[in-house]
Amino acid sequence: PFSVAILAQVVQNPQELRGGMSGGTAYLGGPTAEDEQMDAKQVRGQKARQYVRAIRSEALLTPEWFALCEDLEQLSRIANLELAAPSVSGNVADMKGRVAGEGTLWDQAHAEDAIRILVEEAKVSLCVRLLAELRREAVHNVGGRLALVKKAAQENGVSDVAVENRLAVFEEALGFILCRTLRHVEALQLTDCGELADHCTAVLHHATQTQTGGRISRKSQEVFVLYYVHCLSAFLDKLNGQQILSKMCDGKTIPMLLQHVLDNRAVMPAEAVREAIFGLSALAENEDFQTRSQEFFNAPVLSAEERQLVLANFARLETEVVKPFVEETPDLRPAVRPLLDFLNRVKRGK
Repeated sequence: PFSVAILAQVVQNPQELRGGMSGGTAYLGGPTAEDEQMDAKQVRGQKARQYVRAIRSEALLTPEWFALCEDLEQLSRIANLELAAPSVSGNVADMKGRVAGEGTLWDQAHAEDAIRILVEEAKVSLCVRLLAELRREAVHNVGGRLALVKKAAQENGVSDVAVENRLAVFEEALGFILCRTLRHVEALQLTDCGELADHCTAVLHHATQTQTGGRISRKSQEVFVLYYVHCLSAFLDKLNGQQILSKMCDGKTIPMLLQHVLDNRAVMPAEAVREAIFGLSALAENEDFQTRSQEFFNAPVLSAEERQLVLANFARLETEVVKPFVEETPDLRPAVRPLLDFLNRVKRGK
């Protein structure tokens, strides 16, 4: 159940899937570079839809789950390949009905067919649920994970290491797919954002209670969670913002995010710290958060000691993370201005 097809070969050689070029085409001089680009795009789209439609809920580490893991790995590879694909030909800015800015998944300059298909097939919430279930059963429950791995290894006749590898691939593939997907507001609007907020809270809770033991992989949920929170914060006004803020407040999401960044910024990728800064800045700019910000310091779920720690961590964030970031990248200061203003209000006790 652990065989993996090499997607790169499929994309680079789309003719193999079609049985080769016809003799007539060869007689006319063969395909142009643009034809080959379109062929590769069509193949990626076909394969992406196949893999997306195969996404389903399966019991962890069953044969069906291993097949799902392979499908998700292939889908993540397509999404990754599309990052380097050429932009859409023509002037998309002139498309009728296009919203000003970067457009949507259906009319943006850089096509992301794998992500678009995931949204069209209404599989984003399922992906969030699958990832949350994996973390709950096989990451946060350390003792349960060991038992699951040994049982699956025996039943499939493979080593524990092979099973652990599949668990890592499943988490990394889904994490990357969601990271690309949730950057689009139209995807978030079709997602159970309450469940996503709960997942972020669970990941951050685990991160703040566990020693990293070395560098944090850029493919881990401990990094991707900073992207997810940024996405939620950036689009709060276009989502059920009050529900998301309540989830964050009751789950101590922001205090744990602060602690996670402060404790682990030296062992996580620099771009992850940057995402955390931008996410907090987007949150600080949101009007609903501004009217409810005191709840994040005085929530009933916080003890008196925790409330003091939150205030202290915001002060540390400013001096240890945000100010050095602004000094190194002064051109990004406008994007961080809402967070700087918020930190000043925190210092003044407002």
